[in-house]
Amino acid sequence: MRIFKLIFLLLTILVILSVVVVGECGIKDVLGKVGKAIKDRAIEQVKKFPKAVKQTIQVLKITGAL
Repeated sequence: MRIFKLIFLLLTILVILSVVVVGECGIKDVLGKVGKAIKDRAIEQVKKFPKAVKQTIQVLKITGAL
């Protein structure tokens, strides 16, 4: 459950940041930066909680999301 809350929080922050930053530079730049930040954050989380990540992937496969 903690991972889903984390994902929701990250998506919320993503939306807020994209709205703020789009005014300053182009949308492609924003998406590139945000995508890289999410990827880095995800890699960080996988290193911290490998067992939880494996369980989440199994659940997603069972539900058909992956």
